[in-house]
Amino acid sequence: MATKGNVDKFRKMLWPKIEDSSTAMDAMKLAQWVGFIIAIGYGLALVLAVSTDQYPDGTPFEDEAELYGMAFFYVVLLLLALLFWLLARWGKGWAVVIVSAWGLIEAVIKLFILPGQGVILAILMILFCISGIRGWLGVRKYGRPGERSDETSVTE
Repeated sequence: MATKGNVDKFRKMLWPKIEDSSTAMDAMKLAQWVGFIIAIGYGLALVLAVSTDQYPDGTPFEDEAELYGMAFFYVVLLLLALLFWLLARWGKGWAVVIVSAWGLIEAVIKLFILPGQGVILAILMILFCISGIRGWLGVRKYGRPGERSDETSVTE
């Protein structure tokens, strides 16, 4: 049985309140998990393609050139997703916007074009993407934590 504190913590993780620069940064960093989930997905697709000589949907490759081409494609996307995961983790706003847009596209494709298993993960990705963009907008509004605003700066 879940306690009230755990439920509130989970709710805050899915839809955080953005009231200042530190809560905005925390919300923005939720987008890092989108990049990580995308990387895991392409990593699994790579392993599946190489080990079974098939696309993830079960369609066999016509020849080895197609297999190597798709393996290269999956490796590039895996590395890009890991790069954006790290950049979002470090709080780079432009990377948060890109990984959130990428995650929204992946989740919408999953929900509407390939419905079935993975719907809950797609919904979580959408919530993390929206929270990341909300956090990015909050950081633009409030500034980064630790930055001195014009009102608090001391003129000499």
